[in-house]
Amino acid sequence: MGDSMMYRLGELSICILLWLVAVRLAALLLSFGFAFRKLAIQQRQSFRNWARTFLHEFFATLLAFTFLIPFKHFFAPHRKANHSEPETVVLLVHGLLSNSGVWWLFSHRVKASLAGQYKNLSIDSVDLRAPFASLDSYVKVLDRRVNIIRQNENVEIILVGHSMGGLVCRSWLSTNNRTDVKQLITIGTPHQGSQCATPFSAANLKQMRPSSVWLKNLPTKPSIKTTAIYSVHDNLVVPFTSGFCDTFNSVQLTGTGHLGLLFDRVVVSKVTDILSAQN
Repeated sequence: MGDSMMYRLGELSICILLWLVAVRLAALLLSFGFAFRKLAIQQRQSFRNWARTFLHEFFATLLAFTFLIPFKHFFAPHRKANHSEPETVVLLVHGLLSNSGVWWLFSHRVKASLAGQYKNLSIDSVDLRAPFASLDSYVKVLDRRVNIIRQNENVEIILVGHSMGGLVCRSWLSTNNRTDVKQLITIGTPHQGSQCATPFSAANLKQMRPSSVWLKNLPTKPSIKTTAIYSVHDNLVVPFTSGFCDTFNSVQLTGTGHLGLLFDRVVVSKVTDILSAQN
């Protein structure tokens, strides 16, 4: 009887796992299909390149939602409280339906690439709790985290935001023009909204619709150096031109999906190049 029960539980676990994988595959196929239709013919990938982009995004999604996000306490980068010594803190701000665990690989690669270039470099992250709250509530969360970091009076802060996190950073900067925040880097951020948000009624998704009142009220001229890294083949920032503003520095990539940007070595290289130039 015990063996039979274990066998049944094993079958059930496999069925649940396969169902979750199937749902994830279906969602990605829908998002890539929608994004593909919005691209000009010359911007569309060959089937082989599209399959590579899709698989990279799929495996990034599996890694993030199976391990990094559920077990964020093991994976999230957090700065150790310091501190009287001069310090540079890279503060990572995640996107929608995510948490600080998603930055695990990105933070390790950035720190390894910048080893020896900064005297005292820390990488920190913040959790924007309540997945469908308004962006303004996330700004308050970010403000609290920045104020904790500022307890070290000799600190310089660099903000890095993925997706929705980039908008939260921009909104925070619009009312916090402080000299200790040196620059902002956004990765896959829908600066002009995304058509993927249009069908949904959650507070933050409504604010991320193209031409939303919230986006219109967001200053387009940055108060600090701002760089937008975006991908032509982003499956959630649609159209991809929403990933930058004319008033920002911009880095255009190809062949990378939305979440996959955080697992792409080219993105890490671009970020570390920007940070190296500042130092």
